[in-house]
Amino acid sequence: MFLAGFSAERVAEMAVLTVSTLALPTLAIGLALGLLMAAAWYDLAFRVIPDRFCLLLAALGVAFRLHAGLIDLAFSVITALLLFFLLFIVFTRGMVGGGDVKLAVAIALWLSPPDCYIFLMTTALAGGVLALVHLVLRRILARSLLAGPVSAGPAPAGLVPAGRMARPRGVGLRIIRLELKRIAAGQPLPYGIALAAGGGYTLLRTLGG
Repeated sequence: MFLAGFSAERVAEMAVLTVSTLALPTLAIGLALGLLMAAAWYDLAFRVIPDRFCLLLAALGVAFRLHAGLIDLAFSVITALLLFFLLFIVFTRGMVGGGDVKLAVAIALWLSPPDCYIFLMTTALAGGVLALVHLVLRRILARSLLAGPVSAGPAPAGLVPAGRMARPRGVGLRIIRLELKRIAAGQPLPYGIALAAGGGYTLLRTLGG
């Protein structure tokens, strides 16, 4: 067998090295996916992406690329800087938010230049789907408002307190209700969702590749 020339200690060392090499990137990407989901949730709920998420994601990205090598890290840093300057121009024109810029740059630190291109294309696609969903919901809400309230008869006694409207229970339902109000008012999209979708897809793709 090909392992016949190796000692038991050498075989064990090689096994540990292989497991750690495979486990560390998987663990890092798992943490990144968790941060992306948290950033998307905050953007949906509060229309803000906390700086701590972006900073932690950027730090993990630097460590992740450093694990691949200094040259790989250098390419990722250069790509992230170019993306920052590009998005900063878009930001000054009021087309994206500052949190979106920081999140996109933090994601770029995880990626090689070709993967960063895939990230941008995937994010653009996810953003288009998000915009389409908002547009459809806005039209539905506008029609419902034009139609006026529909009476379904008196509520059973004791079900709804007098002078109050029934409110959805639970944080998730409250956020959905708030988001519907934002859509009806034509407020900006929570683009952190599109960034998280594009970043998550690209990171999983690099892990699989």
